[in-house]
Formats: sequence, C-alpha cells, structure tokens
Amino acid sequence: MCTLGVFVYYFTHPLVSKVRIHNATFTIYVAVTETQKQLGLGKRQSMPSQSGMVFLYDHSEQFEFWMKDMKFPLDFVWIRDKTVVDLTENIPPPTQNEYHKL
Repeated sequence: MCTLGVFVYYFTHPLVSKVRIHNATFTIYVAVTETQKQLGLGKRQSMPSQSGMVFLYDHSEQFEFWMKDMKFPLDFVWIRDKTVVDLTENIPPPTQNEYHKL
C-alpha cells in the first residue's frame, strides 16, 4: 500500500528542481515515470523563461523523443555523466501526425 501511495503522489505532484549553470538558474521539471516521459511538455501552451524538463534514464543509449501535442519549439540539451555532450536547438512543434525523431 505504501508503494502505491508514493506512486500516486509523484504521478500527481511532479518533481521540480533548480539547476545552476554558470550564472543562470533554471527551474527543471523531472520526468521519472513512463507516463511523465510520454506526456513530457505536451499540451502546455508555453514555458516560462529559464525552465525546462529533464528525462531521467538509468542507462545510456540513443532515445527517441515524440513531441506529441507540443505548442512551441524546444531546445534539447544532451547530457551524459553530468557533461553537456550536444545541443539541438529550436525544434519546431510537429504538424498533425508528425513526430520528430531526435
């Protein structure tokens, strides 16, 4: 019963963290569960400046991201072992039935 309660709590109360990079502080939403990863930032009308989402994985591989229901362009920052390894900038929201494979 306790495990179910923890799952329900994090499902309904997403984790939020602050990340500091050089002199900038970012509010980062943390996608942990598969449901959170599938929804991502979809269905939001906008994002505040200095905000983002991190998708946590316990292993390293090339992942595909489906930008379903996105309303605004995204920048992707690719991080491995606490180091930025790549940046994909200004990916536009997909048109109907399209997805971006990144």
